[in-house]
Amino acid sequence: MKIFAVYAILLLYSGQVSDCRETVEGYLQLYGSDHFPQLAVVTGKHGRLFLDVTAEQRNDLWNNREGYIRITGRIYEDQWMGKPHAFIRMDKWEWIDTLHN
Repeated sequence: MKIFAVYAILLLYSGQVSDCRETVEGYLQLYGSDHFPQLAVVTGKHGRLFLDVTAEQRNDLWNNREGYIRITGRIYEDQWMGKPHAFIRMDKWEWIDTLHN
């Protein structure tokens, strides 16, 4: 019974977006293939965080990138290519010249 309760709690909270906003800085990196692209910000603190954005936003960010980026948003875990990964749902972003970590 305890195993079922733990499993139910994990299912309930997997993929849930945190209520805490966090600001991260890093550079953009494109992963995947032409058919399944996934844009991420690579940071010193969190490593790779996939961006929770539309295809249009992804293309705009990638095609107009200017060095480093500062993103404020909510970090959560979800699936990509069948494995769990960290994602960030962006509230706002800006290009920056250097990292301030």
